[in-house]
Amino acid sequence: MPTIDGVTSVCRSALSQQLRYIPALDGVRAIAAFMVMVFHWFQLSTDRNGHVFQQLSRYAVFGQTGVDLFFVLSGFLITRIILKTRDHHAYFRNFYARRALRIFPLYYGFLFVFFCLIPPEPAAQTAPNGLLWYCFYLQNIQSTFGSVPVYGPGHFWSLAIEEHFYLIWPVLIFFVNLRRVPLIIVMMLIVAIGSRALLLAMGEGVFYFTLCRLDGLATGCFLAWLEFSKGDLARYRNRMLLILLLIVPILGVSWFYTGGHGLAIVQITKFTLLGIAYAAVVGLVVGLPNSNMISAGLASLPFAWLGAISYGLYVFHPVCFGFTNKLVSNGGVSLVVGVAATVAIASLSYMIFEKRFLALKKFFVR
Repeated sequence: MPTIDGVTSVCRSALSQQLRYIPALDGVRAIAAFMVMVFHWFQLSTDRNGHVFQQLSRYAVFGQTGVDLFFVLSGFLITRIILKTRDHHAYFRNFYARRALRIFPLYYGFLFVFFCLIPPEPAAQTAPNGLLWYCFYLQNIQSTFGSVPVYGPGHFWSLAIEEHFYLIWPVLIFFVNLRRVPLIIVMMLIVAIGSRALLLAMGEGVFYFTLCRLDGLATGCFLAWLEFSKGDLARYRNRMLLILLLIVPILGVSWFYTGGHGLAIVQITKFTLLGIAYAAVVGLVVGLPNSNMISAGLASLPFAWLGAISYGLYVFHPVCFGFTNKLVSNGGVSLVVGVAATVAIASLSYMIFEKRFLALKKFFVR
């Protein structure tokens, strides 16, 4: 049987059939965005009094793992695209042009608004301006190794990690033998675990640095490779479910007994476990038939729209929450108003601004 870099042409044909739009993943993307939004609202809220707030804030910390879910989705979706288009003559041009049209307009547009139009917060008076770090997607490196924090949209650290991934991963896939892709993915996990262990030993943080947060991206990449080599993820549903049944209790017990203590062993291992768990979730969703109740719900119109504007939801929500917390004193009401304002602004941004650039993707057809 003829092979292409060790992968049979049958596999390539199978991928061609399986590389389809998966509507349910829009719902997963929307859920990830709302997880992060809820987590940040509890961080930014000025109405912190009361037993209910204290109890809810303890559980809201799980919302920050929505970023790990985003990483898994990015690793999966990007890898299945580049595996499919690897042999196209315009592989690099099309990939990077399409990524730039999706990411850069809103990213740099928001930086302009944040640094030039929005009145600076009191923190800006003591912290150096971080515009240059943000312009070159280096803010997460500065946050890790910088002696003095810079002023800027702090939640953009994850966008820097994804941009680093977009720059390097397509190049690796293009030049390596495809049989070695699983090995590279394993090496990514080893590098992530080793980087966290090394930085913790040096007294540095591990939350923002790119090499420390490769776990979600790597597990998403493996999920795409599994689809590429086997042609279908439905056959792995039971295994995905078993993975969740094994890992979720471990994460839950770890959080209950060690949450907030900053134990090194937890910091070293938790992102790997989260990446595997969320990869299992994504694998389950991808393996479900479209007629399934869960798939249909995640693909429904509200989830589809929220998934489409999820980038804007992530970008705008801290600013919206900051304004609504100043205008509304009641915590619960400010959350509802803040979420509504974020959805409205993200929707307007998508319809009026972002879609103008997305329309240009037609010149870089995959």
